[in-house]
Amino acid sequence: MPNQSQIISEVDQTNANFQAILGKDFKTRIFRYPGSHMSWQGLKGTDQALAKQDVQWIDWNTLCGDAEPLSVRPTTSESMMAYMDDSQKYFPETTVKVVLMHDTAGKELTVQTLP
Repeated sequence: MPNQSQIISEVDQTNANFQAILGKDFKTRIFRYPGSHMSWQGLKGTDQALAKQDVQWIDWNTLCGDAEPLSVRPTTSESMMAYMDDSQKYFPETTVKVVLMHDTAGKELTVQTLP
């Protein structure tokens, strides 16, 4: 389970970093738990602490497939787009789609597909 004080500290540090670049009036009001909110239990207190700072958590609800096992991971931009289209059916009621994509070494296809 994530440590509440560590999460709040990381949110504060992230806002400080954003403000250093974007100006002192900038403040992000969203946070994504590592993995996702659904990956953890016992987050009620942390959710409430974030809400006191006017920060709401958000989760991804659409996958591009870049973290799937190699046997099913998309290998072309076209197959990645098809994977995303298919993954949207799991949360059809949502009007906002948040796509989980990774920008680390080995994820060059994700960067290539992003445009």
